[in-house]
Amino acid sequence: MSKLKKNKNSHFIMKKLHLIYLSSNLPSYYFRDSKLADSYTCNKINASNPQIFSQIEKRIRNNTSHLNAQEIKLSNICFIVLPDPFSDKGMFVIGPYLRENNTETFGEKLNVECPIKLEYSFKISKLSKREVERYKQILYLGICSQQEEIANNKEILDDITLHQKITEEKELYYPHQQETEFLSLFKKGDKRCIKIFQEYRPSSLQYLNLFNIRYMKNNLMIFVSTLTQEAIEAGCNPQQMIKLRESFVKQIETKIYPKDQNHYIKHELRILSSYLTKVQQYLVKGHSKATRTAVSYIQDHLTDSITLKQIATYCGRHPSYISSLFKKEVGIPLQEYILGERLKKAKYFLKNSSYLLVDIAHYSGFESQSYFSFQFKRKNKCTPLEYRNKMIDNGY
Repeated sequence: MSKLKKNKNSHFIMKKLHLIYLSSNLPSYYFRDSKLADSYTCNKINASNPQIFSQIEKRIRNNTSHLNAQEIKLSNICFIVLPDPFSDKGMFVIGPYLRENNTETFGEKLNVECPIKLEYSFKISKLSKREVERYKQILYLGICSQQEEIANNKEILDDITLHQKITEEKELYYPHQQETEFLSLFKKGDKRCIKIFQEYRPSSLQYLNLFNIRYMKNNLMIFVSTLTQEAIEAGCNPQQMIKLRESFVKQIETKIYPKDQNHYIKHELRILSSYLTKVQQYLVKGHSKATRTAVSYIQDHLTDSITLKQIATYCGRHPSYISSLFKKEVGIPLQEYILGERLKKAKYFLKNSSYLLVDIAHYSGFESQSYFSFQFKRKNKCTPLEYRNKMIDNGY
């Protein structure tokens, strides 16, 4: 295999490992020929003893369910393993972890005597049966979501042909160029990424199993993990992004049940909007100290009456200077920014509460319900009540 193809395959594997790690919060590894090839984790497994890999490989190769993600136990320590569907010498692995009903506890360093010696330098996680099954599905979906279609082809394909076939099939329906442009704009906090996403997303979902709720939920989790990764790369606080990811994963598991493709995309757009707001907020931090201070004051006083003079006094600058600087750095006039943030807050209450409109107007910083309704309709082409009813009809 050429050096270029090896580099491409390594990049593919690392990207998959990163997504799996973000989805599961467990270390992710790739073994090839019983040796550690790639990994993505903030913790390190002791790779000095190749018996770790050979023991896992021996267990997995002896199992008849070769193409499925499996749980492998070495003594009381568990791993989730999926053979590489594109190579008979590779394996994707999540772990180690303990089962939730295991009564043993471990400190900061785990030293386990099983068929082999395993050292693991962090507090090992305990997973319930449900979590294990979910991570099995995420691993399978993340690595070989198209493998079932390929398996139906009776032609015997070697590794290279198989990679080429997948690439060709994806080219037919997956708009890589648009996705690249979408991610580029997303990382810049550019709202145009939403429009691009809406344009290309339906065609990229035509192979999604819309009759399997679990499958769609897993896809949403991977979408959340992708945005988490991109937001972190854009500079957002990793801990905050992981916390946001966990919040969405919980919602996906307990509250979200997509009805069809349009409903599914609406859930994605809601998730995208939340992450985009975080990226935009981070990018604002890259502005001058005066602009960052002004934004901070606005966010803290949205429910109050905010004037340019108040903001300028808080920033220790002249009102004209603050007004000019803000428009130059943020791209919109200060009062328009304040209105936009208030309407965002109002939308949140309309979607997530049963508050009366007069109360939402007050909580969002509008001087009256009539003024709130006027500005809302002017910006959103519908009344607040119409917006709330639409959200209810769409399952939010």
